[in-house]
Order: sequence, then structure tokens, then C-alpha cells
Amino acid sequence: MLNLKSILNDNMRVKFDFYRNGALWYSTMNGFQFPVPVKTLAGTTILKANDKASAFSYYIKKYYNELAYKKIEEYALAKEKNKVVKEKEVSKYLQKIEDKEKTIEDLRKQLDFTQKLLVTEKGEKQQLQQQIFLLSEDNKKINELETENKTLLNTNESYIKENHKLEGEKNELQKEIERLNNRGFFARLFNK
Repeated sequence: MLNLKSILNDNMRVKFDFYRNGALWYSTMNGFQFPVPVKTLAGTTILKANDKASAFSYYIKKYYNELAYKKIEEYALAKEKNKVVKEKEVSKYLQKIEDKEKTIEDLRKQLDFTQKLLVTEKGEKQQLQQQIFLLSEDNKKINELETENKTLLNTNESYIKENHKLEGEKNELQKEIERLNNRGFFARLFNK
């Protein structure tokens, strides 16, 4: 925003731009635009389309101050809004700190409990190590028994195969005996 001195210097001129909503709008050579409300003018007032800025100093100062006040108001509102936002952020941050402190307290309790457990578990650890040793010995025995069992299963399987083979041979021999017996029976029959 331009400063008031640069707008109202002795060489500054204004020109008429347009009429809107009961105001004549003028602008200075350096681009500052301001309204001149028609209702504030006396019946014989003459306003030129192009004139010295000092002739409009009342309207320029009034509008300049309105804009400055609006800017200050906007700045104050933005600052207040920013303050509210920061207060919310601070509140959230404080809540996070409170939550973390609670978490730290919970962790301390867990640590105390864990330390007590560790003292208790040292004795249990030795017992567990002894049990693990015994289990590993048992595991070795189980492995040996499994190996022996596999060997026995393989032997049993070969015996079963051998047994089937012998059963087949036995059946063949029984058929042969039966055939021979039948032959002997018929030979005796024919000999009589």
C-alpha cells in the first residue's frame, strides 16, 4: 500500500475513472483509487475530471484511513485466528506430552515388574536349562529308536515279501501235490 505523503505530494494529480453506487471514483497518477460520495457534495460543488490531488485530500485521507483500518482489522483478526490455532496446537502438544508422561510411567511400572520377574526367572532359567539338557538326551534316544524302528520296518518289509514269495511257492507245491494225488488215485482206479 502506498504511503499518504506519496499520494498527496504537490505534483500529484487525480483523474475521474467511473461512477458506481452513489460514488465518483477517482485515481491518482501512482494508482491509488478512492471514492467521492455524491451525497457529501454541496449542490454547487464542481468536480473536475482531472485535478490536483490536494483538492481531494479530504476524500483521499478518509479512504486511506478506512483501508488502513481494514488492514489493521484484518491483521488483528488473522493474528487472533493464528493465536487460536497456536493455542490449539499448544493444547495438542501439551496433551501429547501428558500422554508421553503417562506412557513413561507405564513403562517404568513394566520395567519394575520385569526386573522382579528377571530375579524370579534366574532360578527358573537354570531349571529350564537342565530340562533342555534332559530333553536333548531324550531326543537323541528317540532318534536312535526311530533309526532302529526304520531298520526293523525295512527288515519286516523284506520278510513280508519273502513270505509272499514262499506263500506263492507253497500254493504251487500244493497244486502239484494235489495233481500228483489225483494222478495216483486215477492210476489205482485203472489198476484194479
